[in-house]
This record gives sequence, C-alpha cells and structure tokens, in this order.
Amino acid sequence: MKTQQTLYIKTLKKAILDLHDCKATWIESVPVKEEFEGEVVWEGVVVIQNRPS
Repeated sequence: MKTQQTLYIKTLKKAILDLHDCKATWIESVPVKEEFEGEVVWEGVVVIQNRPS
C-alpha cells in the first residue's frame, strides 16, 4: 500500500504543478470519517500539502 500511496501523492503533486504552476510538498495523509446524525456521510483520506507563498 505504501507504493500505491506514493504514486498517488506524486500524481497529485504533478496535477497541482500543471494546473496551478506551483510546487506542493506533502506533509501527511489523514484518514477522515464524517458523520451526521449517527450515519457516516463521507469517509476518505485528506492529503495535507504545503506550497510556497
């Protein structure tokens, strides 16, 4: 799974560079589960990145 995550992050960084012309640096990937009234409405991984100002 580590290789799949690495490929995903590289692909995401390239998309950010291509679309916004800026480099992003991966900080962490955080699993998130959002619930509403006891039901899961969204579950996934949020990728936290930093980009130069």
